[in-house]
Amino acid sequence: MEKDYVQLLEDELLSLRMPEILKSQRNICAVVDARGDFKGLVYVEEIFSEMMKNPDKELLTAHHLVHTALKLVNINDDLKSVLGKMEEDRVWVLPVVDSDNNFKGFVSKTSIFNKYRALLMRQADYMS
Repeated sequence: MEKDYVQLLEDELLSLRMPEILKSQRNICAVVDARGDFKGLVYVEEIFSEMMKNPDKELLTAHHLVHTALKLVNINDDLKSVLGKMEEDRVWVLPVVDSDNNFKGFVSKTSIFNKYRALLMRQADYMS
C-alpha cells in the first residue's frame, strides 16, 4: 500500500493546496471528509484544467471534481481479491480503506508486481 498521495478535504479550496499538488509525483488525490471517510478521488490533470479555465478557480473545491471510485479495497482484503477487483474494472490503482471507510492509501498493480519481482529475486539468490 502506498501512502504518499495528497489527501484533500472535500470542501477544501484547491487553490490553497496547489503547492502540495504540484510537488506530488502522483496523478490522483484522495478526497476525504472531516472524519477521514473516503469520498472519492480527483485526477490532477482535471485540477490543472479547471484552474486554467475556470474564472472562479479560487473557489474551486475537491467536491466539484471528485469521482467515485469504481471499487474499494478493504485493508484486510487478500491479494487475490485485490487483483480480481483490478481486473474486473481494468484499473491499475485502487483506494484502500479500513472497516470504518477511513482512507489508508492506494494499492497499485505496479507496486504489487515490483514486490513480487523482488521476492522472486530473493528466492533465486537463496537457491543459487
